[in-house]
Amino acid sequence: MGLSSTVLWHQTKKDAFMQILRSGKLYYSYAKEFALFNKKEITAFPMISLCDLPLSEFASNNWTYGDFAIGLSRDWGIRNRVNPVNYCFGESLYIEKLVDNLKRDNNKDSIKSLLYCFAYLKPVQGPLITHKKIYTRYKFYDEREVRIVLDPYKNTDVKFMLSESEYEAYKENHGKSSILDKYFIKFDNNDIQYIIANSIKNITAAKTILSKRGNIDKIVFLSKDQVKEDIIGSNHNTEINENVNEKIIKDIYDFLIRNKT
Repeated sequence: MGLSSTVLWHQTKKDAFMQILRSGKLYYSYAKEFALFNKKEITAFPMISLCDLPLSEFASNNWTYGDFAIGLSRDWGIRNRVNPVNYCFGESLYIEKLVDNLKRDNNKDSIKSLLYCFAYLKPVQGPLITHKKIYTRYKFYDEREVRIVLDPYKNTDVKFMLSESEYEAYKENHGKSSILDKYFIKFDNNDIQYIIANSIKNITAAKTILSKRGNIDKIVFLSKDQVKEDIIGSNHNTEINENVNEKIIKDIYDFLIRNKT
């Protein structure tokens, strides 16, 4: 079985999903990442994230980022210059050499280019907190993530890299959202191959929205339950299942980062 597909999946929660369908836009947002070039900090870059997985593998990821998904064509991704994430072990020689170049370079443009490359790096495995669960060791490598990172040369009014405190301040000033309202990539119904929702009711709502924007005959609509019937693969992720409040979540996350779990 192939490990990739012709579909790029964007997974999210209901409100964001319905807004994406209504607008025909995927918005850039700051994504908080474990900084591979500085292992004591968290950074955030403006990006659009998708994954490149066959439907069967996509179905086995525990719906980590939400119960809704839009599957866009690979052609749409290529037109918009999507690129796979470069998964790395934090102690690899590759990371060491990149960091050496970053430390030695005094040219601002060169540093900006290097940071752009770092925006496509992600740890093979590490802690993850979502709206549903806490994972002490989440295997990011299994996601086959692809990204479109906002071009720092064309969008000079946007701060390209935020520290953790700057990221939290940005969210506080934007209604707890990390989205960049003015920056997005468009798609139309011809770019959509699949729509997945958590219920038949929400599939009907998605059909109604998309029918107002064009023909939907070539789009495959599936419920989450239908997709889950075709699960292949296993769960590699060690998780904590208790319901916890935001302060406890932050304390656990800080502990995991400090101890490089």
